Amino acid sequence: MLVRLVVTPSALGERYLAIGIAGMPPTLGSPDVPVGRQALDAYVLATARMFQPAGEGARAAQLLPSVGASGIDLDQDGWFAFVEHDVVLRDLAGAEVARWRVRGQGPIVGLGENAIPRAFAEATAIAARTFEIDFERPSGVAGWLAAQGITPGLRVTTVPDPPRRFTPATPRVIATRAEQLIFAEFGVGAVGATGWMSSTLTARAGWSGRPWLVQLAIDAWPREFVARPAAAWGEARAHALVLSTGLDAGVQQRLTSHFEIAGGVGAALLSGFASAQYVPLATPTGSVTASDGAFGASASMFGAVRLNGVVPVLAFRYRLGLEVRKAFGTPLSFNTFGQTVASSGLSASAFLGIELPWKRGSEQ
Repeated sequence: MLVRLVVTPSALGERYLAIGIAGMPPTLGSPDVPVGRQALDAYVLATARMFQPAGEGARAAQLLPSVGASGIDLDQDGWFAFVEHDVVLRDLAGAEVARWRVRGQGPIVGLGENAIPRAFAEATAIAARTFEIDFERPSGVAGWLAAQGITPGLRVTTVPDPPRRFTPATPRVIATRAEQLIFAEFGVGAVGATGWMSSTLTARAGWSGRPWLVQLAIDAWPREFVARPAAAWGEARAHALVLSTGLDAGVQQRLTSHFEIAGGVGAALLSGFASAQYVPLATPTGSVTASDGAFGASASMFGAVRLNGVVPVLAFRYRLGLEVRKAFGTPLSFNTFGQTVASSGLSASAFLGIELPWKRGSEQ
């Protein structure tokens, strides 16, 4: 029976980045493991053993493997790498014959930079062996084999049973990442320019597809400046809160299902609220508290990198992000205090957020 192995570009490009922090096993460096390429190599060997090769241009059934999950975990035996493969068999007409979900695990031995890639290679080989052994288990395969003139159960595998069989994790509705997402992020950072720097609170909420994003961007930061009210003796220290509320639009690129980069431009309205306590000319033995507001506008450019993953027990994905933004804004004029405050600056922020599917699509 003729079967052609088909691996999509997104499945082939799947990678696992072993960060080596936050509870991960210690490693030398941060190996970037090409789990998609490892899966291709394993299924090339498996299909060569199981089926007749399909020549160029020949009509053949299709076998489509992909990496459904990959990661590193810890059990009573120590750290291990795991992969779960989703394998689909389609007949000559393109109809799905059967689907498999197989899992493999490999122990992480040692601390060298090749320890994690070796563990993933072992896990991949075990998953592919499990598929080969379990090939005839789905009910649709028996009828498909019979249609090819092959009696089910007569196929002899040349691969021994793996030393241990691993059960795939219970599938979750969030196992695949949608093409279009809605998201919300909150973060902290720093903003500043020549002569000043301040901490900042940030929030982002928006809608994104594979190549684009639009988002609401809110930033707030405190400022201090010297107030010079016309009706005051001398100077006073003023405290202000600056709020930037705007919209961003940009492009993004998903490098893997867990890592992406983005960049774009934005426009925002600025508002400042300041207060100061000073000694008035009319009553030099007392003090008064005054407040003032100011408004402006700004434009900005930004770049961001993001990691995403699955929250183990909840039905959504998390997002971790870093953003750098350069803003060009009008100064805020606090007329009551006789001062203007610069609003242009460079900011850097770290975000934590969640994302939910807007419309289901292919993985990655």
